[in-house]
Amino acid sequence: MEIAVDVGSGLTKWRTADGSATFPSVVGAVPELSDSFSVVAVESDIVEFYCQQKKERYLVGASADALLDDGDFKDTLTSDWAHSPEYRALLYRAIADAAPDGYEGPLTLCVGLPQKYFSKDKERARERLACHHSFSVGGTNYAVTISPESLYIIPQSMGVFFYHTLRNPGSAKEELIGVIDVGTFTTGYSLVNKGRFDSQKSNGLELGIAGLTKVTQAYIAREHNLQLPSGTITKGLTAGRLRIHKKVVSLKNIIPTLVDPMMDELRDELQRVWGDRSATALILVAGGGAPYVLKSIQRYWPHAELVAPANESAAVIVDGYFGYMAAAAQQ
Repeated sequence: MEIAVDVGSGLTKWRTADGSATFPSVVGAVPELSDSFSVVAVESDIVEFYCQQKKERYLVGASADALLDDGDFKDTLTSDWAHSPEYRALLYRAIADAAPDGYEGPLTLCVGLPQKYFSKDKERARERLACHHSFSVGGTNYAVTISPESLYIIPQSMGVFFYHTLRNPGSAKEELIGVIDVGTFTTGYSLVNKGRFDSQKSNGLELGIAGLTKVTQAYIAREHNLQLPSGTITKGLTAGRLRIHKKVVSLKNIIPTLVDPMMDELRDELQRVWGDRSATALILVAGGGAPYVLKSIQRYWPHAELVAPANESAAVIVDGYFGYMAAAAQQ
């Protein structure tokens, strides 16, 4: 079995040769369900496994989003998120999604880490993932073995690069390609010179959709005297509008004013790290936050472009992972 999984702070995406899917990266301990909830309705979102000789039992995805209180969610906006048991629960749920009838055997896996943490976290992630994994999802059992040779860990932003080059053969030979990956918690950036990843010119910032949600939340409270939950704000950003005091308010003209100060930090960082190279590089913008920030990025680099249409941007990275894994396996 071969699968690419992008366990993001906001969404978990997976792809195999046969299909793909996305579900919310919402995870927490299984609650005591009241009679008003059907256990059957959430069974497929219950993940069980042992971690350090302790049995872990998590509710994940849409069921967790519907049934857990805000205080019961695992905080995915942390630098060590990829090393938590909750991350593993979402990874297992993705594998189960791809093989709903169960699976026992070897697994080839490609995952990514935020560019900001890649160098220091890669080996730690490899130690946790390259081993035997036994777990159950919705009562269906899985036993998979991931060998060091069948595990691929790459920077998330490089998933964007591979997505682009696989769809544009020959483009890897372009002199410079800059990638900006705007995620939920971090924004990663990479510079690729004639197909070679430049680690000295690649890094990231703790800057993403979560930050935009907070500043939008503060704006609504300040301008409309209304406190809205962060989940409502996030959904409003996706829809481009919010219901405020029984009126639908468009966010079309509001978002740029909130995003621009955030992008100033990214601009300063890229000018410091990339220097004049950013003026000549092909700059690809991707990630779940890409549609929100593209215009702000284009203020400084008019030639910046979305690597995929806005409605496909969330899946770009996992598609790039899968393409990279498939190409690497053939070498």
